[in-house]
Amino acid sequence: MMIGELVKLISVSIRGFRSVEALEDLTIGSPTLLTGHNNAGKSAILAAIQFLLRSYDLTDRYPTFSTNGVPEGNDEDHARPRVAETLVEGAFLLSAAEAAELGCDRDLKLRRIKRNQGDAKYEVLRAIPDDTRLQDFETQSAEYLKNLIDELGITVARRVKDDMISALTEAAANAPSTLGWAVASPAIVRALPRVASFDLGGASAAETVIQSALKSAYDAHINDDSLSGSVRELEIELEKRLSKDAEHIVRHIRERCPDVGEVRILPSVNLRSSFREVEVSLATREGENVHLRETGAGKSRRVALAVWEFVTDLVGRSDDDVVILYDEPDTHLDYVRQRAFMTLVREQCENPNVRMVIATHSMNLIDGVDIADVVHIRHEDHRTAVDRLSDESAVGKHLGAIAASLGLRNTVLLHERLFVGGRRGD
Repeated sequence: MMIGELVKLISVSIRGFRSVEALEDLTIGSPTLLTGHNNAGKSAILAAIQFLLRSYDLTDRYPTFSTNGVPEGNDEDHARPRVAETLVEGAFLLSAAEAAELGCDRDLKLRRIKRNQGDAKYEVLRAIPDDTRLQDFETQSAEYLKNLIDELGITVARRVKDDMISALTEAAANAPSTLGWAVASPAIVRALPRVASFDLGGASAAETVIQSALKSAYDAHINDDSLSGSVRELEIELEKRLSKDAEHIVRHIRERCPDVGEVRILPSVNLRSSFREVEVSLATREGENVHLRETGAGKSRRVALAVWEFVTDLVGRSDDDVVILYDEPDTHLDYVRQRAFMTLVREQCENPNVRMVIATHSMNLIDGVDIADVVHIRHEDHRTAVDRLSDESAVGKHLGAIAASLGLRNTVLLHERLFVGGRRGD
């Protein structure tokens, strides 16, 4: 089974991640829009989703500053300790086949947690046997398992590791248990959806967007069961496949940038360090070669749109589940290109395997989705706070009905502050 196939991310909860002290049950829709002022925490939420899905590593500077034991009015960062743990929890919906293969319920809760100076690890919420001998035996040696089988009086036809683990797993499933967090199996972690993340900020933004798109393609290729051979043979084969993907990107760039002559995208693969780098150069009609990061902002915008068109093609030909993250794509897009981007978003979200989160200031994007899919992010006492409407809430239905009947845009409702009070955070 391919990685990320039929495993859908439904919502996330975040605690102790940068400015996000506590955020519960943020729905991951198709799409979900994060709006709000700069530095409110939109990018932190996107990074937290990447962290959950194995696409982001934490440093010791990422845990939220703790307020426990800090004198009031003391805002010196060096005087503040950080929280003891950082975690991102995801609620996933699995297909019946995937749930059976992974030995878990279709409704799966998985979290990635990092405590103090330790490494980040994955934990799954499941029934934990009260007998500690039936906990976390999967990684033990064959000799340990043989002794455990004898100790518990379990009969096994063959004393090979896989059969012993299967017998112990069955015994654990039938033993008295308590619901709790346990170490997640490698198979569950491998089944997580892929991430495609795009940020159009910075001087080398367009080149970074191309690298992100090809990294998503690389992740799909590397999990293809048909790949086999020596390390170098695999590197050559992967570079060939990525070069074909790059040709698709080149075609989109030529359509968006008719003033460009030759476009060269050269991906480089080193399996010892994953997908290594990509070199992108453009040439004018007169044959003058220019590195992409040295071109103007206008051309970078058109290149970015071309790459996002490639992403639409990429997710369309894959059965894997993917979470696409866009960090303020509207910042460098004019009105017309914002409309073009919104069309791409709709096309990508038509794929049932796609979940998407967009951090944005664009009225075009905000007006292009259901108002219940808009989440307002703000800063409150140096922490990220969230205003949102539940899809099932009477408030959300009421505002949706107003918008539909009067022809009002979401931005009009939001700017006029047409809200109904409710629980904090809703």
